Amino acid sequence: MEENSDFWTGKCENVINVSAVEANGAKSDYTNYSDTEGIIDISAPGMAPGAVLNGTEVEVENGTSFAAPMVTSTVAVMKAINPDLTAKEIKEIIRKTANKNVGEEGYDKRLGNGILQMDQAVLKVINRVREKEGEAPIDAETFFEQSAISLKLEKSGDNYILQAKVEELFDSSVDLTLETSQDAVKVAEDKQATLSSPQTVTWTLQSEEEATVKVVRSDTGYCSYVTLMPFDFEGTWTGTFDDTEGSLPLGIVITEKGDEYHCEASLYPEYIFGDEAIRENGFNDDSIFDYQTAKEFVELLLQPRFSNFTVEEEKISFVLDLTVNMFGETQKVHYQFEGKIESEDVILGDVTNTTEGMNGNWGIKKGMDGIRPYEEDFIGFWE
Repeated sequence: MEENSDFWTGKCENVINVSAVEANGAKSDYTNYSDTEGIIDISAPGMAPGAVLNGTEVEVENGTSFAAPMVTSTVAVMKAINPDLTAKEIKEIIRKTANKNVGEEGYDKRLGNGILQMDQAVLKVINRVREKEGEAPIDAETFFEQSAISLKLEKSGDNYILQAKVEELFDSSVDLTLETSQDAVKVAEDKQATLSSPQTVTWTLQSEEEATVKVVRSDTGYCSYVTLMPFDFEGTWTGTFDDTEGSLPLGIVITEKGDEYHCEASLYPEYIFGDEAIRENGFNDDSIFDYQTAKEFVELLLQPRFSNFTVEEEKISFVLDLTVNMFGETQKVHYQFEGKIESEDVILGDVTNTTEGMNGNWGIKKGMDGIRPYEEDFIGFWE
């Protein structure tokens, strides 16, 4: 759209004129702009992630009609924090807290004072209120930490123990409310707790199915989420771990015996690859090893020995010792594995080569018949 420097609203002191920008900060093709200083006050993204049309259809739309509401919502939050703010003060704060450092060539001056930074504008208002109340200014990181809720979730037997920690209160009393996505989630305590000072609230939960739990605080409106994920360790797990020379395949079979888990692991176990897969492929597509030859070769070369398996709550740990025979020399290598559940069928963790002082990663997936591609960012090399 061509320049338009004759906006009648540009001459109104209590009006904020908004232009639209793209995701990279460049001027949108459809927006008005002006070379005349003071006509455009601020810019905001004009790309809507999804607009609801006719009550049901969702379409991606662009326009200054999506940029202007971002500024409007910022003004609403500023007024909610300090109702005494004047229109002139609001306009000044929004303009002065705008981001002018956008793009390789700097910000386009035709689009006002920069791109809207809601967080900085709101923080400016908060610090003005703090100053009036005799309190020191606060930075964005500290304010975020104090206005947030820190959640810690642990598994204890059949129960989930959820702890919600609040560092600072912004009202004389603050309510923490627990909400669940599933009615099947049982909560032993009252779902709402009233705080008169910073503290930690603990809830005991039970759920036999996956569910999302949300905790909301009344003063800042901040909420935090965790997922209850019933988990069964029992089964066959396959994956890889990082070695100093690359990655090695890893397989673990976990069986439940009473209240305890029994673990067996190997680098090339039959129950991971299966006899036929090894006979056809061996180590890789170019290998001529059959299963028995491959197994004997690994046993001779590496002599893997697993021990000290511990499976509890949502964590697993164990030790792997290798006796590596290469070129007539023998070297013993000690690995310590620590992992935890990432989803119902994936365990990821850290592995430490204590012999050489090196750290790596490992990952296993449940229910696979062999080592196959899983995810692009998954740990290790997959045959």
